[in-house]
Amino acid sequence: MLLRFCAVLGIYAPGCSSEDRIYGNNGSHREVDWNLYSTSYPFLVSLVFEAPDDHQVCSGTLIHENYVLTAASCWYPESQNNNFEESSLVKRLSVWLHTPSGWRVARPQYLHTHRNFSRESYRDNIAIFHLMTPLVGVPVATLEQQQVEHVGEQALVAGWGAADSECKVRPKPSVLKEGDKQIASSRPCYLQTLLGRGKGPFEPGRHICTQEIQSGSAGMGCGDEGAPMLLRVNGTTVQVGLYSHKSGLRDIFVRVSAYADWINSVLTYQNFCRPPDCWGGWGGR
Repeated sequence: MLLRFCAVLGIYAPGCSSEDRIYGNNGSHREVDWNLYSTSYPFLVSLVFEAPDDHQVCSGTLIHENYVLTAASCWYPESQNNNFEESSLVKRLSVWLHTPSGWRVARPQYLHTHRNFSRESYRDNIAIFHLMTPLVGVPVATLEQQQVEHVGEQALVAGWGAADSECKVRPKPSVLKEGDKQIASSRPCYLQTLLGRGKGPFEPGRHICTQEIQSGSAGMGCGDEGAPMLLRVNGTTVQVGLYSHKSGLRDIFVRVSAYADWINSVLTYQNFCRPPDCWGGWGGR
């Protein structure tokens, strides 16, 4: 799904249409002009499963020339069998990033998932891919380091997910969509989980709650997992969250600042990669 980059970030982008790629209501989401995407938001990536089905699976952001930030839930099926291995998924994955000269495609070498991630509760739903070959010369996303509530602020979300609310269309990336998403207080999301309407406990320190999806607002779709929530902070575009899951009519985002230490530890210890925290792909495990 996509938030409104043009209005929120103060950039005029002619040609933004209402063509669907992210799920929204009443034209609340827009197609992002290619020139705007590749020059102003070059850190947005699409994660694609290749043969035999070749389809977009999740979204993410380049946070270092060697690393992509995304959601851990992308790589864990709803129901796992004894033969399931994250490494088998990593081997089928490619990372697509659009530049002014066209697409650049990279292969992941390792998948780092948070040690406490739970597929049942979506706790600690965060992961980082270590790329085999660095994407040199591409600007990276600026991550929020200090926890700020941002309640009432209008954020921007963007992603490569399904074009409909039923997740029927998930081809390779072709249209990036954006939309507006207002950040809410933690209370309504916390109450929803108490009533059993969420996919797991809402943790204010780790999650960002958003306003309900209504007419004129945008909602995250399938394939948008890992997509960024962006805000303009002191003149800089900052990633404050990444899309995790839904709770009723609300989209729940992982609070990036809550995982600043974990992210920095992955980026610092580049050669430390062992299961269950890390799974190897093309380079082995």
